Amino acid sequence: MESQTPAYFPGTGHWYELIPSTTCWTQARDSATARGGYLSTVLSGAENDFIVAEVLPSDFIAWLGGYEPNNDGDWLWYTGEVWSYTNWQPGEPNNATGPENRLQIVTQPGWEGRWNDGVDCHPVMGFVVEYDCLSSTVFGPALQFDGVDDYVEVPHSAALNPSPQLTVEARIVLDSLPERNGYVIVSKWRSSWNPNGSYHFWVAGSTHPDSLKLVFHTESGYCFSGKTLSPCRTYHVAASADGSNIRLYIDGVLDGTVAAGPAPMNSDRVLLIGRNSHGLIDPLLSDHFPGRIDEVRISNIARDPSEFCMTGECTPDGSTIGLWHFDEASGDVAVDATGAHNGAIYGASRVDNCFCCNSPCHGDPVCDSVTNVQDVVETINVAFRGSPPMCDVGCPASRTDVNCDGVSTIQDVVKMVNVAFRGADPATEFCAPCLTSPPLPRECP
Repeated sequence: MESQTPAYFPGTGHWYELIPSTTCWTQARDSATARGGYLSTVLSGAENDFIVAEVLPSDFIAWLGGYEPNNDGDWLWYTGEVWSYTNWQPGEPNNATGPENRLQIVTQPGWEGRWNDGVDCHPVMGFVVEYDCLSSTVFGPALQFDGVDDYVEVPHSAALNPSPQLTVEARIVLDSLPERNGYVIVSKWRSSWNPNGSYHFWVAGSTHPDSLKLVFHTESGYCFSGKTLSPCRTYHVAASADGSNIRLYIDGVLDGTVAAGPAPMNSDRVLLIGRNSHGLIDPLLSDHFPGRIDEVRISNIARDPSEFCMTGECTPDGSTIGLWHFDEASGDVAVDATGAHNGAIYGASRVDNCFCCNSPCHGDPVCDSVTNVQDVVETINVAFRGSPPMCDVGCPASRTDVNCDGVSTIQDVVKMVNVAFRGADPATEFCAPCLTSPPLPRECP
């Protein structure tokens, strides 16, 4: 049996891949890391059902990322996520062959996706790798906005004022929690404070009662999401208006609806991505977005999730009136894939589209929560004596490779010394590789 194409689950925004193999759990864990992912964690019944239905064949046994480090009944996800949901087969875990402290998911007759405990090298048929993000070949580069003065400006066009139907969608990741009014994804306002004829897609901030919620605003109404957004995680977000309702979707799942009649769209301002059109009147209300934005598409119909760009780059169709991939190799032009509405990039930088956040363990190869002499020694051992890193679990790049050039060398030792002994700022000395999110634990399984 060959590996399958990773399957996307909107409920988590992650991808899942089955790797057929009879390897031990520890080797499966390390192999998942080398692939840029981790042995899958299963945090809900919906996620478990998805893996059973879309990833695993029938009559199969596969490793998941759960383990029992002290053989005391206290099971954990090795990535540090909270162990809350379980789906044990009745009578399990039972330590039938001794200390069985590694987690399996089983689709054999009578098990139907329930869990079993097994020893590290208990016979299995494969393991499930979960990816927070895939390589840049899936979505291409993205734009990184600094939250201070970066944005994209698209010249005004009446074609960008669709009515009575409209859909705005994008892929985003927030680098930090919203402050003030909020952070703007897409804004098409009017030249006065009156919002009539405009639309505004944003993440509400601390001055709103629904802080950290996705919001879409037209003249006919506001719609807030029910879900609270978090930094350091990828979201596909979409807002649609069909002339009767405004709907919000997060990762393809309906997450907010409000009755709202047809809204005349007669904005006379430029369309802005990553900042608020209000800022053209009052800079204090610019609400610059801190994080990454990609695959912004505006349509003149009310799309449903089957039409969203969930697993690859969007392609323009007859209802697409603006589509920005942000995948140009260089320059300050954001090309509209429809050919009609190219924009100008102000400050935002192109980055690889791996929507992940840095791990706090980077630069801490001995996993004691601080960069010190032990970390310098460990880096020397890895760079010059061929020692394997002590605590590399879950990270695609070694924690001793602090400049992210793919190898551990004297340059990494120098940077580690600067931080450990010379008071240098790790944020300056160490790179920010694309690691799994949420941040991984310091402890080694």
